[in-house]
Amino acid sequence: MQKFHFSLDKVLELKRTVLDKEKGLLANLRQEGQRIEDALEEAHKEFQDLNHQIGKKSKEGLTVIQLRAMQFELDHIRYTIEQLKQDKIRQDKLIEKQLQVVLEMSQSVSGLDKLKEKQLEEYNVMVAKANEMEVAEFVSGKLVRQGSQNTF
Repeated sequence: MQKFHFSLDKVLELKRTVLDKEKGLLANLRQEGQRIEDALEEAHKEFQDLNHQIGKKSKEGLTVIQLRAMQFELDHIRYTIEQLKQDKIRQDKLIEKQLQVVLEMSQSVSGLDKLKEKQLEEYNVMVAKANEMEVAEFVSGKLVRQGSQNTF
C-alpha cells in the first residue's frame, strides 16, 4: 500500500508560515504598545516631579520668568501625554485587528490539521483492513495447500 500523502500539505505549510508571520507582527505591535505605555508612564512621572518641584520652589520664591518656564515645560509634558494617549489608542486598535487576523489564521490551520488527522485515521483503517485481508489470504492459502496435500 502507498505511503500516506495529505493532498493539502503545501497549503497547510503555507498557512503555517503566514500564521507565524502574523504572530510575529502581533508581537511587534504589542512591543510597540508596551513602549508607548512605558513612555506614557515616564511622562506622568515627569509631570508629577515637575509639578512637585514648582510647588516646592514657589514656597522658596520664584521669579516670573522661572515660573513661566516651568509652566511651559508642564504644558509641553501635558501635550506629550495627550499625544501618547492617542498613540496608545491607535496602537490598541492595531493590536486588536492583528489579533483577529491571527485568530482567523489559527482556526484555518487548525481546520486543516483536523482534516489531515481525519484522513490519516481513514488511511490507517484502510491499511489495517488490507493487512487483515493479506493475513486472511495467507492463512486460507496455507489451509488450502495443507488440505490438498492431505488428500493425496
